Parts: sequence; C-alpha cells; structure tokens
Amino acid sequence: MSSKTKSISGSNEDFIDHLTYGPYSKLAAYIPQRVTPNQLTWANFTCAMIGCGCLMWGTSNWSLLVSALFLYLFTFFDALDGIHARLSGQLSKFGHFLDHFLDGFTWLFLYFSVIVKFSLFSPFFIFLFMLRMLMQSFAYLTETVTGHLHLPRIGPTCEVAGYCVGLVVSFFYPDSFSISFPALDEIPWLYQVLEHNQLLELNVMKITILGYIFGLPPTILNFYCQAYQTTKP
Repeated sequence: MSSKTKSISGSNEDFIDHLTYGPYSKLAAYIPQRVTPNQLTWANFTCAMIGCGCLMWGTSNWSLLVSALFLYLFTFFDALDGIHARLSGQLSKFGHFLDHFLDGFTWLFLYFSVIVKFSLFSPFFIFLFMLRMLMQSFAYLTETVTGHLHLPRIGPTCEVAGYCVGLVVSFFYPDSFSISFPALDEIPWLYQVLEHNQLLELNVMKITILGYIFGLPPTILNFYCQAYQTTKP
C-alpha cells in the first residue's frame, strides 16, 4: 500500500500488520530498485485471483490448501508494495489508487468464491457479506474525510488470515456438525429461521464468517466517530 510511511501508519491497528511489518521491511530491502511498487500490487492481485479461482473451481480438497497459500501470498505482496514504495522513494498517488482499486475486486471475488464453494446462499450469509462490502466503502469514505485509512485491530489482513486458517482446518475437518437444542422443538418459528439461514449445521468456514456479527458493527461505528471527530466545529 503506497500510503504507508516510515513506520506502519498510526491509523492501521491491524494486529498482523504490526506483527509482520518488521520482518517484511527487512525482506523489502532486498527488492531491486527496478521493481516498482505497482508491480508488487499487481502481484498481490494475481495471487488473490489464483486463490479465489482455486477455491471456487477446485474439485479436490487440496484446492483448499492451495487457495490458502495464494491468499497468504496476497497479503504478503500487499504489505511489500507499500514498504518497497517507501524504501525506494516511489510513493505515488496512482499507486495509492491502484492499491484500493484492485483491493475492491479482490474482496468481491474472495467473498463470491467463499459463497460458491461453501454454498452460503441463505439471506443471512448474503447479508453479512454485503455488510462487509459496505464497511469497505465506509473505510474509503472515512479516508477522504480524515486523510487516513483507519484499519481496526482485527483488520483486513487478520480477516484474510482467518480465511486461510479456516481453509486449512476445513481441509482436515471438512464435515459439518449439527446444533441440537431440545428447546428449538418448542419454538417452531425459530427452528425455521435457523434452518432457512443455514444455521442448524455449522462448519469451520461458517463459524469464521459469523465473526462478522461481532466485528462489523463496532468497526462501522468507529468510522463514523473518526469522521465526526475530524469534522466537528
């Protein structure tokens, strides 16, 4: 990301970004000057598309591991492009735009491939993914107001890491498990709601995605507060 500065941005609280910034900075020092940050941005986008393609069209369980590998490489190159831009003095407004532009497609195809692979076509899961895309829009909108891209502690890099872990665990434990609550038999409408929204049977990826319920509302509220604090009289 071309907007990164000498050290990781103070508006980026992503836990994994902070954890990996030091090691990645040492690696970035060996990248030749002739390699441009935008080339690394295209590399992260390419890795993301390969990962999404393996996830969506892979017929073997091994495609889950391959997808996890390429999604990790996506985050790796996504970090390196900004670090390399700083170290080589190649920061640019177009690089900043290209990063966000390609990220938008990355998230779109990632969510679409997860929906297709795990057949998450219920209204509940579709709404969660739509809410996540809305949060992405709010993040960029907040950046135009505050001048900073605010990333929460469990940010995009942590999110992709969660998907990677979910895919690896799904490779070893592919089966779903049912939730059985005797009380549901006495509440037919609740049983029907859970069944209609694919919540009576869970798997690792469903549990991973359910984390959005707890993460998205406070993050969206934080964007609002950041913009309000910046613009209030």
